[in-house]
Amino acid sequence: MNQATERIQDLLNASIQIIDHMEESGETASQVKQIKQMLQQQTAQLTNGSIQSLESLNPSLAQVLRVVNQLQQETEQKYSEATGNATEQFEAKEIEKQLQFPAAYHEKIDYKSLHKISLNLEEAQSLLSH
Repeated sequence: MNQATERIQDLLNASIQIIDHMEESGETASQVKQIKQMLQQQTAQLTNGSIQSLESLNPSLAQVLRVVNQLQQETEQKYSEATGNATEQFEAKEIEKQLQFPAAYHEKIDYKSLHKISLNLEEAQSLLSH
């Protein structure tokens, strides 16, 4: 396995770990589960060497990224609503004060988690295109 492949696998595994720490319910939970399954499939293919070329991974990653970005936008909207459209002011508060607003804090964590997953997938795609 070359360095790019190893890095891609690390990025996918890190994204799965982030998802494992997310606590979701309803429609969001099914979307998060779908993202996790897609990432696990890509990781398994990389591990088993069943991907003929890394280029064939790119369309799959693009599909996962679309789902992540859609969910991230929805979560950003929920986060904004939970803070009364004052996310910057909310984040400027000490963590103890943020925790006094569990709904807003939960949405913040979900949004930041999805943002990190998005960055991981974008980096993986960048590695594939080089």
